Parts: sequence; C-alpha cells; structure tokens
Amino acid sequence: MMNAALGDAQLTSKPLDLWIGDGGVTLSGGEKKRLGIARALLRDAPILILDEPTEGLDAATETRLINALETRLKAEPRGLILISHKPAPRRLCHDVLNMD
Repeated sequence: MMNAALGDAQLTSKPLDLWIGDGGVTLSGGEKKRLGIARALLRDAPILILDEPTEGLDAATETRLINALETRLKAEPRGLILISHKPAPRRLCHDVLNMD
C-alpha cells in the first residue's frame, strides 16, 4: 500500500529510510508536495482534498502524477476537491467551478 502511494506520487526513486531532516529540509518543494499527496492517498478518507497538487513540479512529473491519480481514483472511487490554477489537474474532476 505504501509503495503504491509513493509510486503514484512519483517518489519511488527515494528509499523509505531516507533522512529528510526537520520539516523535510532536505526535500525540494515538489518532493514535499508529492510526499503530502502520498500521505493523503494512504488514508482511507472518503474525500481527497488537493490544494495546488502540481505546484513546483516540472511538466513531465506533473503529467505522470495526474495520470497516476486518475488511475487510482478510478480504481478506488472517492470524492475529490481540487484547488488549482493550472488547467492540467482539472481533468481529474467531473465538475469544475471557476472563481474569478
């Protein structure tokens, strides 16, 4: 389960016993964001809330992450509340509310 969540969050290149320091000081902003996503995926919550989940990610990692999340949400249906300024993650949503 943990390896699947880390894989979906594009973090399998790091060992599970990696020292990340106080507050994740050794992680980049994108790695911190993806670690948070992996932790959220491990919870059996009926609703997943993602706030700017692809912020700080390069385009290729963003695409892989969105693809993995899309696959997981189809396999394990749950509600999703997504906040994003980027258009790419919105494909995870059935309904979109744009706020100006």
